[in-house]
Amino acid sequence: MTGEDKPKKRRGRPPGSGRKSSGASRKKAASKQGPEQGELFGPVDTQTGHAETGAPAGRKRSGRKPKPEKVSADTDSSAPLPRSASAERPRPPRPAAMAEKPKGLAGMVPPRWRRGISLGAALLVIGYGAVVLFVDAMASLGDDSVIYWSQFHWTLGDLARQWDLGAPWNWRILGMFDLYKALLWLAVPFLLSLPRMEWSWLSWRRMERRDAWFLAGLCVLGLVGIAATRFIPSLASIYPRGQFSGFGDRVLWLGMVVFWWLSWLPGWEFLHRYVLLRAGLRVFPRWGWIIVPLSETLYHLVKPLPETLGMAVFSVLATRYTMARRNLTAPFLAHLAIEAALALLMLT
Repeated sequence: MTGEDKPKKRRGRPPGSGRKSSGASRKKAASKQGPEQGELFGPVDTQTGHAETGAPAGRKRSGRKPKPEKVSADTDSSAPLPRSASAERPRPPRPAAMAEKPKGLAGMVPPRWRRGISLGAALLVIGYGAVVLFVDAMASLGDDSVIYWSQFHWTLGDLARQWDLGAPWNWRILGMFDLYKALLWLAVPFLLSLPRMEWSWLSWRRMERRDAWFLAGLCVLGLVGIAATRFIPSLASIYPRGQFSGFGDRVLWLGMVVFWWLSWLPGWEFLHRYVLLRAGLRVFPRWGWIIVPLSETLYHLVKPLPETLGMAVFSVLATRYTMARRNLTAPFLAHLAIEAALALLMLT
């Protein structure tokens, strides 16, 4: 092959490689040849191998939410609607450091100390109840051989005589109001319980039909015990028939009895069936309620044995009911009805 037959080499770029086309020329070429592959096909599904249809890959999807599908009349309206993925995703457990803490001073106490502080406070409450009940029992006995217990027998009549307020403040009726019981059985425990008081225990609205039946049963049991005072000599001696000269004398005596009830009956029920019961259950959750019948029975050891046994039965029933229903309205009303029946019996 001679030199003339050899193909001449072209200088410059290889064939087919012209100048770089501009953006306008590329768009024009694309419009002639059709849409680009990225615009026609979406991303390929790895499971099926087919291309996913939808919005072009180069375009941004709009932030609008798809319109909800209309439910036809043929579909079941009771079928649950599909939930979003965020709603089905379970929430991770909250760390211990982010757990909710109790409000107030309890939130500042470390958790490992709260149990000990709670038990210590419950024991202090039980000790307080034992002391105030023992002192009052000794003051009612009037045994001043070792300790002058009578100094703890406080009444409103004593205050009226001390301040010499004159009539009508020096009436005999004020001497029946036991100030010691009203303060140490009711006022002090109530003020100490006020920050964390559970008012549902004292609410009349929680009474139901079964509570009314229980109340009626306690009243019948109490009336049987009241009727027994006329047949048991030991009870008849401390609850005799009243010697009254007329109607006015009876009204005055009944007013003195009502003042006596107001001084001790609300405090007795609140101290035993709210304060001591809750403290006992805090120390012994299963058998802590026994502290209430034990306290009421020991306090009535200064009374005749039939009354002590009757109080023990009443206390067990009332305490178990209060613990189950978390309400002491029915035991309080039953106790009040028994005291009222005893007063009416003494009036006749």
